[in-house]
Amino acid sequence: MAYVEPAIVQSSTQHSRVRQAFLALFVVLACTLLLLQFMSQMPRQWAGDPVQTVALEEQYYQLNQTQLASLASFTVEHFSAAQLSSRQGLEQQIDAQLDSLFARVNERLPLFADWYYSLSGEYSRMAMAVLSSSKLVEGDFVARKAAEVLFPEPVWQGGLARLENDSNGLILAQQAQTRAAWLTGVQGLLAAQRVPAPIAGLEDPRQSAQLKPLDPLLIELDELDALSPLRNRVAVSSLGAAGLAGPALWRAVAARNALASARVVAVGSARGGSRLGGAAAGAMLCAPGGPLAVACAAGAGVVTWLATDWLLLQLDEAWNREELLRHMEAALLDLREGLEAELLTAYEARLAAIQSASQAVISQTFSPRSSQ
Repeated sequence: MAYVEPAIVQSSTQHSRVRQAFLALFVVLACTLLLLQFMSQMPRQWAGDPVQTVALEEQYYQLNQTQLASLASFTVEHFSAAQLSSRQGLEQQIDAQLDSLFARVNERLPLFADWYYSLSGEYSRMAMAVLSSSKLVEGDFVARKAAEVLFPEPVWQGGLARLENDSNGLILAQQAQTRAAWLTGVQGLLAAQRVPAPIAGLEDPRQSAQLKPLDPLLIELDELDALSPLRNRVAVSSLGAAGLAGPALWRAVAARNALASARVVAVGSARGGSRLGGAAAGAMLCAPGGPLAVACAAGAGVVTWLATDWLLLQLDEAWNREELLRHMEAALLDLREGLEAELLTAYEARLAAIQSASQAVISQTFSPRSSQ
């Protein structure tokens, strides 16, 4: 039979119980310390930047206030720069079309000079001067003739109408391109802030209240296109009508002293004296003609008168035609510059109105009170 030592077993059991008691005490102490540590901690306040959901073209983006301010600045700068570009493009188009239109007028200057130095032109001016002094006709006949020859209404008014239509079309096209470029730029700028579309019925009411749709901005900017065209502005301008352009041109020529110079007056006086001398010489040729002398003298006087006038007109043309054409070309250039300045002033006023309206729409859109 084996020998058992009861005292050793009892001692081992007691040591185990002691270790368990110490372990339990340690656990309780550790839990107490952790609890005290937890109780001594203050709750941390998480206060991140508030975000706002922006909707554009059925896409949604979440932006903080800094990003939203950057978007507003980008929009303002984009449309301001676009207005400047539109003004430059409009100036270039108007300049090119006026060059083409006035080149046609310049080509007709020799036709006017041909009429001016012709017998029919000379006698029509004399007749109209007599009628004007008798108050039977009004206005400057030569100015009206200049309008008729240099600015034929179908050609002149048709060219101005095309200029007006093309300018209006350019403004509308540039505004459409500006809006399309803004949309593309914004979508690229906000790509990193894109979020899924909210699910109907599950969205947070507070987020719905902070939604800022940008599509109405594009709609309101589209509606500004109605402000763009300048309808019939060229036709009623002070220089655009053919009936006004001709007299304005002729007044400018007269102001440059092309026709009212002392030399021209002297030529006119010489014509009068030569006519009388020529008529007298023609009458002398028929002096021995008997009973037919009167008729002969009248016929010879008329022929000599016409021949003298024709010769004097030829001399006048040889001396003065090139000078007349130079003065008319210079006056035509002044007329073109005046018409261009008038058109640009009108279109710049219209572009300024469009820019002011668009900036007001943008400011209202990005105002904090505009959030829906």
